[in-house]
Amino acid sequence: MKKIIFFVSLFVLTINFVSAQSETATIQKMIEAESHAYHESADRNAFLNYWNIVADAHMVYSGNGTCILLNAKDMKAAGKKSDAPKPDHAKVEMSNYVIRNNGNVAWASFDQKSTTPDGKISNQHEFRCLEKVGGDWKIVSSSVHGY
Repeated sequence: MKKIIFFVSLFVLTINFVSAQSETATIQKMIEAESHAYHESADRNAFLNYWNIVADAHMVYSGNGTCILLNAKDMKAAGKKSDAPKPDHAKVEMSNYVIRNNGNVAWASFDQKSTTPDGKISNQHEFRCLEKVGGDWKIVSSSVHGY
């Protein structure tokens, strides 16, 4: 009987481990798709579709002597404005991911290197807070720090 309990426990732990790895991969792919939409799509809503724009959603950027904070209202407006930031068509490389998932809430930390068509390179350390909405991961907070 003890052997059966041991093997059932091992089986359950294996399933949970594989499921967690699958969720981590899903989160990473979603973050990469969001970043590519930001850099490549002229439709700002393509980028915002990766977000759960609730009242406390926000985006922070710091670097090059500037600090920008966008709240949910600003983000919704940016999706409708013709003067919203245009895509820079940068090629993006992401590395050094650390992703933690606790069911319906997760966070991710990573480095991003962006190279624009004219050769300008920028490096950032980025952080995302995510929550699961209707079975899909959505970003609720983003912090980007250039270095």
